[in-house]
Amino acid sequence: MKIDTHHKITLIFTFISALLLFLGYFFLSGKAQDIVSFSLFCIFILVIFINYFAAAFISKPIKTMSKVAQRISEGDFSKINTFALDGEIKNFGEAFNTMSAQLQNRLKEADLNRSRFEAVLLSMSEGVLVINAKGNILLMNQSLRNFFHIHAEGTGKNVIEIIRNIEIQEIIDKVLKSKRNIASREISILSPQEKKLSVVATPVLRKNHQEGAILVFHDVTNVQRLEKIRQDFVANVSHELKTPIASIKGYSETLLSGALEDKAHAKDFLNIIYNESERLARLLDDLLSLSKIESGKLTMNLKATPLPPIIHKVVASMEIQAEQKSITLTIKLPEKIPQVLADETRITQVLFNLIDNAIKYTPQNGRIEISAAVQAAEVQVRVSDNGIGIAEKEIPRVFERFYRVDKGRSRELGGTGLGLSIVKHIVKAHHGDISIQSQEAQGTAFIFTVPRSDESQTPV
Repeated sequence: MKIDTHHKITLIFTFISALLLFLGYFFLSGKAQDIVSFSLFCIFILVIFINYFAAAFISKPIKTMSKVAQRISEGDFSKINTFALDGEIKNFGEAFNTMSAQLQNRLKEADLNRSRFEAVLLSMSEGVLVINAKGNILLMNQSLRNFFHIHAEGTGKNVIEIIRNIEIQEIIDKVLKSKRNIASREISILSPQEKKLSVVATPVLRKNHQEGAILVFHDVTNVQRLEKIRQDFVANVSHELKTPIASIKGYSETLLSGALEDKAHAKDFLNIIYNESERLARLLDDLLSLSKIESGKLTMNLKATPLPPIIHKVVASMEIQAEQKSITLTIKLPEKIPQVLADETRITQVLFNLIDNAIKYTPQNGRIEISAAVQAAEVQVRVSDNGIGIAEKEIPRVFERFYRVDKGRSRELGGTGLGLSIVKHIVKAHHGDISIQSQEAQGTAFIFTVPRSDESQTPV
């Protein structure tokens, strides 16, 4: 049976009193022995009561502190009432209260830091993986789960069980063995979609002892894609500029070498030089327009604009070009079309580029139709032809800068390879959308939308 502290004190004092009683009885005799024995017996009884109550008085605050300590371990930081205490016990109680308050503050601070740490991890676009010295997972954030499509709880498990990628396991093995060196590598993942990840693994050391490692995963897919686009753009611009410049230079040298005296051929050479300079000017204009649009420097004057007059004006300006190939241009519009929220100049540019593109890739005696349809919040415009069409695999790349389905024919017709890219950016700047429907040898249709200026506006 467990004995409380004040019971232990009582037993000690009782034992001392009994010892004194025994010694008095042993060394005395006769009547004195009886008197002393009785006195000692009375003292013995008194001592028991005094000791019991004294022990209880001393142990009571200690028991109280013990209960408070138990509550603290359970998360209750109630203070000890020290008003009824005196002396060292009171000092001890006050010290205990101070310790309790400090512990409560430390726990609050630790909880706040943990919440901040979790918030940082959750908000990070980079994936984070924390492992121990054995290579078991301690923590991984949501971004990492998204990268590898992880749904299972991985805490405590080996990394290769959760992320089945041998390259990551090799990085972990390397950093856990090296202790001090940082390991990094680019890896490719194919599921749920193809991505390029840059992985940086850093060892965690404490007193020169390996505690584990932290791995940070950066998604560099878009960075590499943009770098590839930049490299292709530079290469394409260089090539597009080189061709007309080389042609102009070559024919100019030919003329300077004496061909200028040959009147029959000199005029042909000059026409070629003029056409190439025109092509060069168009390319530079398109590059400038595309640069302004992509950088946001091109101001759009969006206002309520009637669409039919723009369509008729653009078609009228393209009739001569269409007649040269005996192409029929047809306009099919509803009787009433609401005004659209648009920049008239830019929408004119969109229509011009699409119709011009259709004429270039439609054979002799072909047909081109410009139509429109009114929808709930926008107007849809469709430019369709019965030309050479576009292969299905080529359609996703049609709006890329300098991308041509038929490179040789496009250059022969004077295209810069930037027209459709400009069209897409202008439509997007109008908060519209553009798409393609096409089949090889059947024809192509470009469909773009422009928001209505006001649904309550009377159609015109």
